[in-house]
Amino acid sequence: MSIELEKCREELEKLYSPNPRGRKSYDPVCMLRAMLLMVILKYSKITEFAKKLGQKPKLAQIAGFEPNKTPAASTFYLFIDRLEDGEYKKNQTNQVKLSSLRKGKHRRNLKEEKANREKGKKLALEQADTITENLKNELVAKTSEPRPRDYLYRLENLFSFCQKKAG
Repeated sequence: MSIELEKCREELEKLYSPNPRGRKSYDPVCMLRAMLLMVILKYSKITEFAKKLGQKPKLAQIAGFEPNKTPAASTFYLFIDRLEDGEYKKNQTNQVKLSSLRKGKHRRNLKEEKANREKGKKLALEQADTITENLKNELVAKTSEPRPRDYLYRLENLFSFCQKKAG
């Protein structure tokens, strides 16, 4: 089985503004191809892969970029944000993007956490069985509901759409 990423172009272009401002964006199909290449070559850090992409012209060409005109690591992170947020929608003040929620999770109050840690250990042990039971019941109740249209859902759909059966 092989994958034809060009079939994903229309879906990937929906992630971008129809009226872009500023610098022209990199081809989204090339961005996806580069991300897959990163996984295949077992790079664990986007910054490291972006640097190698700029240093090795053949690698850049395999991904679909011109040598010496490769995206920076930040461009890959923005591409991931686009995949996570889904189809482009004009910025609305009451709507929080999924990527923004994910990025805010690292903001923690360590002093407060330390103070609550000891209290939490005892309470957590007592509540662990109850929490697990409630989670199980919640998941069982949702089995008939459609899957959420999140990042994983979009990636699975993209790849199933691009899948080409060997003939």
